[in-house]
Amino acid sequence: MNKKNLIVIGISLIAVVLISCHGPEPVIPNEQNPVSFYRLRFELSTTSKTTRVTAQNTQFFLTAHLMGVKGVLTKQGVNMHSLAVRQETGGNSIGITAD
Repeated sequence: MNKKNLIVIGISLIAVVLISCHGPEPVIPNEQNPVSFYRLRFELSTTSKTTRVTAQNTQFFLTAHLMGVKGVLTKQGVNMHSLAVRQETGGNSIGITAD
């Protein structure tokens, strides 16, 4: 079963941020993976000049990896606590995908 949650957030009544978080069934512990975990994919898409989404209660996150970029970005960031994107001027659709 594939789980999917969508959250739409209005930013300053100018841009809309779409965050998609979904993942497959958990990875069950075995010799290669001694810890059971879910792989989550976060997709951040916006038309704003700068957007940052910060997660709370990240003590159970194991890793964070940038998987893809959409649009022309002047800066992007993915870490255990946040996703961030920036473009030269607002109005264009930009985004990142992270696991």
